[in-house]
Amino acid sequence: MIRRNQEEHYRKFAENVIDKNKNLKCLRKKEEKHQIVALKDGSGIEIRNRNEIIEVTKQYYKNLYNTQIEQPRTSTNTEVLNFGSEDTPVINEEEFLYI
Repeated sequence: MIRRNQEEHYRKFAENVIDKNKNLKCLRKKEEKHQIVALKDGSGIEIRNRNEIIEVTKQYYKNLYNTQIEQPRTSTNTEVLNFGSEDTPVINEEEFLYI
């Protein structure tokens, strides 16, 4: 039963694709718009081989995420100021409510 449902689903899908695109050649052209078919590597050479495109992309992101950015050093002697705290009264231990 499940196999029949899958076969029916795939048959309807194929019919729908063919109806919308008229033929598989049109479908292939539309699909290529959603894929990277060419890429330039770091030296500017154009690559069209799918496996090489994958490798160049991997290397690019590996280098990108391994890049170390130098953070500017800040002084550790900074003082935190709380403006307006001068008007806040001091709370004594007797004023706490213990539960």
